Amino acid sequence: MIKVAKTAKEKVEMLMKEEGFNPSQDYVRVGVKSGGCSGLSYDLKFDRTLQGDDKLFEDNEVRILVDKKKPTLLDRHYARVFWWTQWKRLCVQQS
Repeated sequence: MIKVAKTAKEKVEMLMKEEGFNPSQDYVRVGVKSGGCSGLSYDLKFDRTLQGDDKLFEDNEVRILVDKKKPTLLDRHYARVFWWTQWKRLCVQQS
């Protein structure tokens, strides 16, 4: 399950519109790459296309895609997308 905090929803909508995406139709794609404090970091970008290997999550009216072939984000019970004000960026936290 992926949960989206209210502040993250607001920032996602604003950023998607700035980049020409439609928050009610398009997606936030979450990718996983090496690096970061836990050995992994997350790449968030906007996408218009749902691929065959994507798993779709939706929370707080934000549609999130994760590639099923890369289960790192899906191997936990819960992930949260939030806006980190100090770093001025969207972040993903697993638990």
